[in-house]
Amino acid sequence: MPGRTPGDVNPIARTLAGEVIRVNAPMLVEAETAADLDFLPGLLPNYHVGMRSFMAAPLNYHDTTMGVLQVRSRHTGIYSQEHLELLERVAYQIAGAIANAELYTQQREAQEEMRDLAKFPSENPNPVLRIASDGKVMYANTEGERFLHRQGFSVGEVAPANWLRMVEEVLGSGLSAEDAFESGDRAFAFVFAPIVDAAYVNVYGRDITERKAMDRMKDEFVAIVSHELRTPITSIKGFLELIMEGSTDSLNEDQIQFLDAMRRNTDRLEVLINDLLDLSRLEGGMVILERSEFPFGDVVTQVLSEMKPDIEGKELKVVWHGDSALVRVLGDRPRVVQIVANLLSNAVKYSPAMSVIEVDVDPVTEASEYLKVNVRDHGLGIPDEDINKLFHRF
Repeated sequence: MPGRTPGDVNPIARTLAGEVIRVNAPMLVEAETAADLDFLPGLLPNYHVGMRSFMAAPLNYHDTTMGVLQVRSRHTGIYSQEHLELLERVAYQIAGAIANAELYTQQREAQEEMRDLAKFPSENPNPVLRIASDGKVMYANTEGERFLHRQGFSVGEVAPANWLRMVEEVLGSGLSAEDAFESGDRAFAFVFAPIVDAAYVNVYGRDITERKAMDRMKDEFVAIVSHELRTPITSIKGFLELIMEGSTDSLNEDQIQFLDAMRRNTDRLEVLINDLLDLSRLEGGMVILERSEFPFGDVVTQVLSEMKPDIEGKELKVVWHGDSALVRVLGDRPRVVQIVANLLSNAVKYSPAMSVIEVDVDPVTEASEYLKVNVRDHGLGIPDEDINKLFHRF
């Protein structure tokens, strides 16, 4: 086979398969003469051996193209649009079968790996258990027996109800799952790995007591630091307001702008500190919601008013759709304001200058007692791979 030089075009790009992959759609090609294949020179060898009609469809499954399914004939006019649609359906079924076969192979390999890991459980310093499909504990290593004893049961007995649910779930799905359990003054995270064909589940634990203690210390530190920062920030903000509310005759335009920038950044810092305190309270279960009834439109108006300098600074236009301005809602108003402010502040922050931000406020359904708030902007957006991190702490 002759070698390719750096300037060569990838040969598949000149073929029917390459074109189908490029456009990601099925194709039907007929050639009365060789000139009919000028746009796909890769088909010329087929033409010269007597082939005149060609059909091809991509082997697509979800967002993956695995290859191309092709058929050909020595006659023209033999294939129709219906044949092409049939080929596309067959290609999809074949792609699904290939994907399922690959998934099955991966699961078998994972199960074999789990079996290998389970060969030496006695040497594992963490709990290792095996639970049958009926919930009975078949085996536990030394640390596993200690864990069982602290839970009040032992090998040969049926596991607690919450364990049974996990066993049923992973055996039913064939996929591993994780959960955490407290045992006295210790905390453990467990991986439930199903061995479906043997109808049991291997359970691998690890002690996370120290990690949870570190998390608590970190939360306490954040709460203390945030609380201590509030006092100086409040003082700075108060003095700035006194200066700006007093006579500004002795200040030039630059000094006034500097003071205004200091005030805005102090406000931002105050918001960050309050958010940290809220996070600490939420994780400590200390947030108490104070419900009251209020017009939802007032919340949006309040938030837009507070953000007016930032909106005008970027020459943004905020358009509010929906007929919910007068709708009264029941909730904790400061928290609702916080939620709406977070949505709109992100939109303002990441929107390009002189663009439009749209706010839709409507009931979830006509008969729903809940409102749905949609904020649309023209920023870069969130990459698909980061969507699942939206509700992570940082």
